Amino acid sequence: MKASISNASRPLRTRQIISRRLAQSEITAARGASGEPTKYAAFNQLTIAGMKKTIYFAVLLLIIIVASVIYTAVTGKPSKNSRNENPVAEPENNQTQSDKIDINTGKGIVAVNNIQKNPVEKIAFDGSVVFAKSDNYAMSYYPPDQGFIVTIENPNLDLARSQAEDEFIKLLGVDKEQACLLKVTLNVPFGVSEKAAGQNYGLSFCPNGKPFPQN
Repeated sequence: MKASISNASRPLRTRQIISRRLAQSEITAARGASGEPTKYAAFNQLTIAGMKKTIYFAVLLLIIIVASVIYTAVTGKPSKNSRNENPVAEPENNQTQSDKIDINTGKGIVAVNNIQKNPVEKIAFDGSVVFAKSDNYAMSYYPPDQGFIVTIENPNLDLARSQAEDEFIKLLGVDKEQACLLKVTLNVPFGVSEKAAGQNYGLSFCPNGKPFPQN
């Protein structure tokens, strides 16, 4: 009898197990339909899309940088934004084009002829020039300190000095009083006179003028 009841109950248990499994399948399907898995899928898609955009912009930026470097290396020119919009003007550029140069002497301004316009020789990028030269002398102008140098080139020092001073006044277009306000160095090279070398004799007609040593 018990065996019969046991055998009769087996199909019932089997049906119950099957029913529970079906119910679990329905619950799982219902959860899927409710959108929970869909949320995770959407989140993953958004994350992937964001990463793709980031990678795209990073690659674009890298391409721009590389192109800029290659352009600079090939042309030797920086981009327009990096160029100096205010280049430094050449020294004394305005004065070299004018007819007169204003010399600040410390005791007033002396306007002299522009000896930079047609120099005998340009000797430095700062505008320094040799503006007169002969067998007896050479005369130079140095804009940084607005000074003049007269170099005696003839062993007959007094003769060469007299000629140089006359030419100096003539070329600058000044009188002796104005010339004495200027910063003038008059010297003698060692090769011309060992005894007179190494001194600043100035202009002979100025208060600071000194005579050459006697032989």
